[in-house]
Amino acid sequence: MIYEVIISTMNEDGSSHVAPMGVSQKADFVVLKPFKPSKTLDNILTQKTAVMNIVTDVRVFAGVVTGRSNFNLVALPCEKGFFLKDALSYLTLSLAEIHDDEVRSTLYMNKVDVIHLSSFKGFNRAQAAIIEASVLMSRLDLLSQDKIKQEIKYLEIAISKTAGKKEIQAWEWLMEKYENHCKENKKKIKLLVSIRSIEEVKVVNGLNIDIIDLKEPGNGPIGMLDFIDIKNIVLALRNNKFCGKISTTFELNDGNLSGADIAKIQNLALAGLDYIKVGVSADGNTWANLRKFAESLNKINNEVLENKLILVLMIADKRSFETVKNIPSSEVVKFSGIMIDTLNKESGSIFDIVNFTELSIIKKFALERNVKFGIAGSLDVSHTKLINQLQPNWVGYRGGVCLKKRSGPLSRTRLENLIDSYC
Repeated sequence: MIYEVIISTMNEDGSSHVAPMGVSQKADFVVLKPFKPSKTLDNILTQKTAVMNIVTDVRVFAGVVTGRSNFNLVALPCEKGFFLKDALSYLTLSLAEIHDDEVRSTLYMNKVDVIHLSSFKGFNRAQAAIIEASVLMSRLDLLSQDKIKQEIKYLEIAISKTAGKKEIQAWEWLMEKYENHCKENKKKIKLLVSIRSIEEVKVVNGLNIDIIDLKEPGNGPIGMLDFIDIKNIVLALRNNKFCGKISTTFELNDGNLSGADIAKIQNLALAGLDYIKVGVSADGNTWANLRKFAESLNKINNEVLENKLILVLMIADKRSFETVKNIPSSEVVKFSGIMIDTLNKESGSIFDIVNFTELSIIKKFALERNVKFGIAGSLDVSHTKLINQLQPNWVGYRGGVCLKKRSGPLSRTRLENLIDSYC
């Protein structure tokens, strides 16, 4: 059986260190299994002693997890440790033996003294919920948002029905930590959602979306919209007080821009758009086409396009990754961002075509050249955990937030669920 306690140890400078820990009993030993690295482990190996505090004031558990350190500690008479003043009891421990491995050490501790300070009043569900929530908050980067939210919702029942003032305060500390984690997570990754019409402006109105992308999914994977439609949607978004960024995509074919193409790019740059995504298939002709494109851009005023161009590399299969992996630095200087997307929307998500390690390589290439990095390609709420691990600058959605396929209508419910998955 595992018992949740507070272990207090002494640092080399004589100050205290406090940590929650699950301990067990084996014969006459108290068994501790701290993971590496661990300040508690370091202190026990140095001092050969520790104090095990049995507490029902769960603010100590929540306090440690949320970075608080103002615990009411009392020095032991021997000056070799500290105990919690509000503990029900405490045990002074001495190191008997250690079984070591690369991940965690197993410490067998002798019981030296057992001191009782207060009586146990009975079990309380809210106190147990705080301990579970403290463990949960220590694993925010390891668990999916769905899992975390389900656990919080369940634990909240015990808090609402059985908590006292101390438990409520501990719960507030933990929820503050969770909210701050969500805000920080959301700041790191910007959400891009593609819409096709003024009707879909109403669907996204008021939602926490960073970039609205304008495209017609029925026109292929890149989905260029008519210029008049773009102007009307931009106007509708701003009239609806959308304060984020707006983008659209220009499809690059063989890299040779006609006079009409150059005029369209200039018009897009002046139409209230923040970004113009230049879509190109990642194949053997990619870099030759990009060189031609760069030459054609010389005919356009650089100030008009400054920081607006994003290179979208459309990947079809593993061979496409080889093309992307060997991007010449000279071909990205005109762009403020690189986005990896799927060419065939029926072939699964971008993670099915390019693995996590390969995407990380492309991300590293982009960031080393001060170019932002984004991904898209048949993504939905099920990919949030992978995306949080990858940490792109932005991530794009269309099909995963539609009622049916990407050419179907947007679903506000799916959009809300997606946003919630990033907290």
